[in-house]
Amino acid sequence: MQILLLSQYFPPEVGSAAAKMAEMAHYLRSRGHQVEVVSQVPNYPTGVVYPGYEGTWFRQEKTDGVHVTRTWSYASPERSRFKPRMLNYASFMGTSLAGILAGPRPQLVLVYSPPLFLGLTAASAGVLRGCPFIFWVNDLWPRAAVSLGFMQEGPWYHLACAMESFIYRRAARIFVYSEHMLEEVVRGGASRAKLECHPLWIDTDIFHPDPKGAKEVRRRFGWGKKFVVLYGGNLGLAQGLDVFIESARLLREIQDIHFVLVGSGVEKDSLVNMAAANNLANVEFIAHQPKEQVPAFFSAADLLFAHLKAAPHRVGTVPEKILAYMACGRPVLMSAQEGAALEVIRKHDCGLTAPPDNPEAVVQAILSLYNNRSQVEPLGSAGRRAVETSYAGPVVLHDMEASMLNLAGVS
Repeated sequence: MQILLLSQYFPPEVGSAAAKMAEMAHYLRSRGHQVEVVSQVPNYPTGVVYPGYEGTWFRQEKTDGVHVTRTWSYASPERSRFKPRMLNYASFMGTSLAGILAGPRPQLVLVYSPPLFLGLTAASAGVLRGCPFIFWVNDLWPRAAVSLGFMQEGPWYHLACAMESFIYRRAARIFVYSEHMLEEVVRGGASRAKLECHPLWIDTDIFHPDPKGAKEVRRRFGWGKKFVVLYGGNLGLAQGLDVFIESARLLREIQDIHFVLVGSGVEKDSLVNMAAANNLANVEFIAHQPKEQVPAFFSAADLLFAHLKAAPHRVGTVPEKILAYMACGRPVLMSAQEGAALEVIRKHDCGLTAPPDNPEAVVQAILSLYNNRSQVEPLGSAGRRAVETSYAGPVVLHDMEASMLNLAGVS
């Protein structure tokens, strides 16, 4: 089958969207499908075009048998501001359609959202190329934009809601990854008959316990016998990592509890300044690491932290990072509102939970494990078992592939 994957983000860019679409592309390719990807000239998350791509408007590449078309989008290091971010989304919406039309006619288009705009691109491509599209909802825009402060409830918001409803109507099928999210999408105007729930997956070959690597990381960074609480991933607005820094401030007197942030993103400078302003010697920032090095860092921690700021649209959100954490066999501390993310941790008994935006509750959770370290290994092992049975890539991707084949009428 000829499948086109439409995603604003794709490696060498980092983040969940890029990783998931790359894994999807390579899985489908391994199954014998012809796979085309259309993505932007890489600039995420910094908003700065990656070296080697400067001045690029259109480029075609091939990676492990997957053909990738790169098209220009407006890039700005001021991604946290509304106008630059909307220009980034809107520009790629247009140029990506040109990229689709420049390639072979697909039998099916699968589009990763957010951004919501790409649903319009997929709908247009569906008309022009005569093929159905699947809208894969990974975050609930435009409600997310309001919650994050990018947009206010006014004319532009209502226009975006109308766009959301239009895309849901035009999509042949809609994928979501939690039952909570499914209900939210139905409230957004989608037909329940179009919806399928496929959980997020994680590559258990890449993300795995790495005791040897963990030992080297702890030696290299001088962590010794410290109790390490680590966050790894995008340092962005949605993560609300000021809670992590404030938790470190509240625990600054316990010298063998050490807080580590590994990654980059638009909020990194703000977080660094916050730690410096409070003279927090117990907070350490480590640059973004190559994917193959990440398991060693995760395995080196005693507790892995994730946080989602409270917002109505996040009830159904499950951060992919908690599956990566679980796959590396370490306990997870998930700080979020009641919903899908906390349910994963509780269902598999693989860590701790705390309400969002609440450093005091995070501190109490950390201390509960710090004072009972014999539970670190059992909680971590439970997470790894859960990933192997419920969230491994081949299991989830097989079901998604079957749905695609059915929609395209391929036996």
